[in-house]
Amino acid sequence: MELVRAALRRGAKHVEIDLDGSRIQVKDDGTGMDESNWAMLRCLVDKNREPGEKETAVEWLQTREGMGMLAIFAPAPERFAVENAAVPGKRTIQFKDNKVSETTGAPSVPGNTGTVVTLYCKNRDVEQEKEVLNAFCRSVPRAIWLNRVQVGGKPFLHGQMGTVNKNVRVSGEAVRCVTGIPRSRNLCHIRFLDQSIPWHHLTLPPQNGFVFDAALEYTGELTAGLVEFLCQNARKLYHW
Repeated sequence: MELVRAALRRGAKHVEIDLDGSRIQVKDDGTGMDESNWAMLRCLVDKNREPGEKETAVEWLQTREGMGMLAIFAPAPERFAVENAAVPGKRTIQFKDNKVSETTGAPSVPGNTGTVVTLYCKNRDVEQEKEVLNAFCRSVPRAIWLNRVQVGGKPFLHGQMGTVNKNVRVSGEAVRCVTGIPRSRNLCHIRFLDQSIPWHHLTLPPQNGFVFDAALEYTGELTAGLVEFLCQNARKLYHW
């Protein structure tokens, strides 16, 4: 999931995900990794780097930007390859048998202009991975293809009696927000999105007597002001 989110963050308008029993490949047409991110990835897989450099790279993995690279290591792949067209010469990092190599040359995937991440790992539940990707990418407005079947482009909130789209400014940032009235629930559900993909989910008791669902394109924390804004949206829906 984080590989897809990272691709969208790099401006990808088209992302292809291929899953089978032995590998995961995510290909995008974004701007690719810049030199600093590429250097961090190279440091993480190079066992000859100094401990201080490794520590800096590991700290970077904990950032929102670094999470996309953390996803490379999460499934503990036997080997992986990262091809990056944005770095001069279309460089590729390959990791196999605890050894790393870096090559320069034409892209392995013809026509690729962004990034291709290929992870080779077995003993995975591929069907469950497909279900998760379909669920989490359902509201991404850009072209996402999963094993050659397009996903995304659907409203994030579904099964609602009514919805309202209204943006709000938080600390000077425009936050895209959808609020809905669920057909049958007794709790408020608030989902935070990053690149239209959920990253955090909160449940609250009814607020000011209202039950609502909400989805916000927001990477900050929930504040009392945001909750009040959502209540105001819900109030308008209940008064229809």
